Amino acid sequence: MNKQDVTMQSDDELSLIVMNDEYLYKGRHRRNFINEIEEMFTYTDAQLDVLKQDLADDLEESEG
Repeated sequence: MNKQDVTMQSDDELSLIVMNDEYLYKGRHRRNFINEIEEMFTYTDAQLDVLKQDLADDLEESEG
């Protein structure tokens, strides 16, 4: 499987993809989700940091 390279995009790009893709969005709180993302995308550390923060914020809001 070819990875989608988002390294040349903004720091928000990986998170935007996850939040706007039905399959990824539905699975965003699975235990091995970041491993899945790693298999699907090539990304920067900053992009991963933004995604992790957005996932944490999303989880906090849903539990809120």
